[in-house]
Formats: sequence, C-alpha cells, structure tokens
Amino acid sequence: MHIALKALNQFGLNASIEIRSMNGIEEHHASPIEKSVLEHMKNMGQVFEYKKQVVFNSEHATVLVRNMPIEDVDRYTRIKDHVAQIVEGLDLAASRIQAHELVDKQAEALTDTKKELLEASSELQQELRDLRQQGDRNMYEMTESLQSLIMCYDLKETQELAIREIIEQARENLFKLQSKELGIEKVIEKLLEKLS
Repeated sequence: MHIALKALNQFGLNASIEIRSMNGIEEHHASPIEKSVLEHMKNMGQVFEYKKQVVFNSEHATVLVRNMPIEDVDRYTRIKDHVAQIVEGLDLAASRIQAHELVDKQAEALTDTKKELLEASSELQQELRDLRQQGDRNMYEMTESLQSLIMCYDLKETQELAIREIIEQARENLFKLQSKELGIEKVIEKLLEKLS
C-alpha cells in the first residue's frame, strides 16, 4: 500500500487508494468525500475519466488520481499505463491477503470441528461404557432373580433347564452386543488418536 502511494507520488500524482478484502474495506489517504467517491466509482469500469480525475478499478482495489496531466497527452498516456500496473499489483497483493485470510478461516473452522469431534467422541465413549456397565448390572440382577425363582418354586427339571437356557441365551446376546460396543469404541479411539 505504502509502496503504491510512494510510486504515485514519484509521478507527481495526488491519489487515494481503496483496498477491498474479505474482512471489509481498508481505505488509505482519502477524505470522507473521497471515500464516498471511491465506493461509488468501484463499479464504473476499469478506468473512468473525468477531467483531471481518473479512477482505476480492479476487483480488490480502486485508485483515484486527482491531478492527471491532461495538458500533456504523451505524459498522460504513460502515467495512465503506469497507474494501471500499480493497480494490478495492488489487486494481486489484495488477492494474496484474501487467500491467506481464507486459509486462516478454514484452519480456524477445522480446529473448531476437531474440538467438537473430540468432545463428541469422548462423550460417545463414555455412553458406551455406561451402557456396558448397565447391561452387566441388568444381567446380574436378572440372573439373581431367576436363580431365586428356581430355588423358591418346585420346578420340574425341564422347566429349570428352560429357564437356564433363557439365562444363557440372554448372556450370549449381551456378550455379542458388548463385543459390538467394544468394536465401536476401538474405532472411536483410533479417531481420537488421529485428531489428537
């Protein structure tokens, strides 16, 4: 920005510059009226001439020159070419800044997403552990209740065997379910390792 202003000054030009970035407009060396003019002129085409004033536009930059040498056509043409190159350089610099801002925003979003994933994964791991413990408690309580029933009632051997088979089947089903939960927990652990 300062280099561009210095170059314009070396040509004897009185100029204002506006740089537009992702985070808004960054204006330099412009009065309130000139700021309004710069904002208005940014959509007036690549070069807009009015007497001694010429506005040079690019996607990210606008330069208003207030004292173009209209009396000297050759000098005017040379300076116009040089200012166009300066605006091109400003636009390139602003594009790079914008690209860095975008990368920074994406990195910040990625960090936030990673944090959320870590928290969600940890919570899911804890829920799986709680479910496993609850399943163990429920199985223990059911087994105890059925054992008490078997002892309290005078059951035939076939009835007792049927109840024991039910208990065994329930244990097997619980074991399969807990094996799946452990598999899910291992996947979560690997995810957490990659995210850490």
